[in-house]
Amino acid sequence: MRRFLFQTIEFRVKIAFFIRLVMYPVCFFCFSGLLWSQQVILSSGGTINGAGGSASFSLGQVFYTEASGTGGNALQGIQIPFEIYLVTGIDESSLIHLNYLVYPNPVDENLVLRIGHFSFENILVQLYDANGRLIKKLRINGEETILPFGKYSAGSYFLRVLDNGKEVKVFKIIKH
Repeated sequence: MRRFLFQTIEFRVKIAFFIRLVMYPVCFFCFSGLLWSQQVILSSGGTINGAGGSASFSLGQVFYTEASGTGGNALQGIQIPFEIYLVTGIDESSLIHLNYLVYPNPVDENLVLRIGHFSFENILVQLYDANGRLIKKLRINGEETILPFGKYSAGSYFLRVLDNGKEVKVFKIIKH
């Protein structure tokens, strides 16, 4: 019994020595990486909250540094690759042009539709009420078109702009 007790104490001493000598440094280096991770200066960031939880985000590292030596150069910092793709075969008439403007919105009497477009041949405007009924259809033949709204009742309307039969923009118009 005495021998078993002595062996148990000796085993405990060996385990304690092993933990102090090996495990403490291993744990320190493992967890110090988690506690002292990379630091970065960001241009923006925040937290998004929702019903399912929250998520933090960050935008843009402001700078990176270059270290030069006899063996070469090293760039320190977060580097995001920039890749250039050549895309072919896109039908340009299907692209959305962001040069359509309506004002004033909300409108009382007249609504102005401005189109900065290179060609007005096939531009069509359709006005719908809140129930989806087509109220007015109009071909556009210039950069600025005035749509009279005085005769319409107060409510929401949708102005749909079509180019060659394809929808390029829909405006929600509020009539006072």
